[in-house]
Amino acid sequence: MTRTLPRRHILASLAIMPFASLSQAQAAKPPLIVTSIGQISEPLKNILAENAVVQPIIRGNLDPHSYIPVRSDIRLATRADVFIYNGLNLEAQMKQLITQLYAQKQVFALGEYVGQDVISTTYNGKPALDPHLWMSPPLWSKIISALWHDLAKIYPHIVQDSQNAFLNYMENLHKLHLYAKKTLNSIPSHKRILVTSHDAFGYFGQTYGLGVYGIQGISTQSEASLRHIQKLSAMLADTLTPAVFVETSVSDHYIASLIENVAAKGGSVTLGGRLFSDAMGPDGTYTGTYIGMIDHNVTTITQALGGDAPRKGMLGLL
Repeated sequence: MTRTLPRRHILASLAIMPFASLSQAQAAKPPLIVTSIGQISEPLKNILAENAVVQPIIRGNLDPHSYIPVRSDIRLATRADVFIYNGLNLEAQMKQLITQLYAQKQVFALGEYVGQDVISTTYNGKPALDPHLWMSPPLWSKIISALWHDLAKIYPHIVQDSQNAFLNYMENLHKLHLYAKKTLNSIPSHKRILVTSHDAFGYFGQTYGLGVYGIQGISTQSEASLRHIQKLSAMLADTLTPAVFVETSVSDHYIASLIENVAAKGGSVTLGGRLFSDAMGPDGTYTGTYIGMIDHNVTTITQALGGDAPRKGMLGLL
């Protein structure tokens, strides 16, 4: 579990500047906001637009649990005006870099905004907190809103300029939640079992009333035991669950083994599709947005488990 470090406020060198000078400096050059993952950077890009430069360190189909920052990542992070990461041990291999940034930068850990909504679980037999906060749209909306208000304390003029975009984005997240709730509720009660490569869908299942099972634990660094696969196989065979799912950022070999084991027990389960969990879709695509990745997941899960979902998703863009 990530050790919670104290928040820094305005850099000491800026704090002694006259307010007018600070505003002029900010207005002359948009701040560079660096994030650990795309699920944080993409909403901020959407909201801030030209008012800030927002860049993630972990891009594409990379796994944040195992990602080790390279030299270019370190250079980017050290140039940032603000660094934002998920926390709760998601970026397990970035601890040293993040610790160094706390001494130099304005740093935000989104796990600090969760409070009582956090899911307690285990990792390698020890107590842990589930870091996959973005998998619940209403929870992610709450977190992005809290982050937004903290950014307003640092860059009030930028936040004011982006206020309408922020409100529009919050409304779109609410529409996404309503779509997910209605669509997933159409899955028959006896089929509301979601089995995925690793345990990244806890918040998703808690929000939308699905039983969630991961072959691996909350981190892709954990190994799946044969005993656990056998136990899941028996459950799937007994409940006649129609489908299981792989994740785009996780190897599918455990899922393939699970499907074989279900067949050996006289059951039949198909591959329901590929879901986005720790990584979003390719840059420049609809699933490369936060709303797009959740829309894809909701639509794919509903269709595979026997519910009623539009073929091309909430906005017809899948």
